[in-house]
Amino acid sequence: MTLTPTWDQLDRDCELLPEELRHRSRRYLKNHQQRYESDLRLVERFYRGGRVLEIGAAPCQLIRALQLQGYPVQAVDLNPDRFLPIIRKYALPVVQCDIEREPLPFERARFSLILFNEVFEHLRMDPIATLAEIHRVLRPGGSLVPSTPNLYSLKSIASFLRGRGFGDPYQEFQKLHSLGHMGHVRVYTADQIKRFLAGAGLQSIEVRYRFHKSRRRVLGLAMNLANQIFLKCRPYQVHISTAG
Repeated sequence: MTLTPTWDQLDRDCELLPEELRHRSRRYLKNHQQRYESDLRLVERFYRGGRVLEIGAAPCQLIRALQLQGYPVQAVDLNPDRFLPIIRKYALPVVQCDIEREPLPFERARFSLILFNEVFEHLRMDPIATLAEIHRVLRPGGSLVPSTPNLYSLKSIASFLRGRGFGDPYQEFQKLHSLGHMGHVRVYTADQIKRFLAGAGLQSIEVRYRFHKSRRRVLGLAMNLANQIFLKCRPYQVHISTAG
């Protein structure tokens, strides 16, 4: 691609948003910059022409980065109006779609590459039907790249051993009111994600485990070292899968 996005540009884009959403988007960019960099490397590796679809565009940072790099992108989001100033300024092709209740508004085999990042854990109705619909719009031989938290992460294991379980259900459901979308319904193992993919006719050809390097002193450095050693206990899992 001809143009590399700058994180300063994405940060400046946040100025277009209302104050509360602006601050939240800036925090999200700071916390997820390493993930975005990894996502862009994956796109560069697996892109084989055609259009790219991002499912779950909010806060419209990854689709903007892909646009800056020159990829022909399309995105869907549950409530894109939240980021309408950015969408309008840069003519981002983001359409509204509730992927748990509605079919994707595209014809069969429309996309060669689909990004499905940090969404699967939010699905609370029928993940099987959602994946089947994603498979419908993915062309044969195309790639689906879903990423989701890892149930067997060091953080999850430590939380369980301390008697705290794997999250606060009330807090996650409360996000329906505060953010407009569901929080984490549940977290999955890699084998469970593979089973969902296989059930939708998708083959998981590679699983990667990734983490964001912490800049905190002592504890952060210890976690970075642990994540380097225990690869399958990293916080996030990425499945590179293909449509038959």
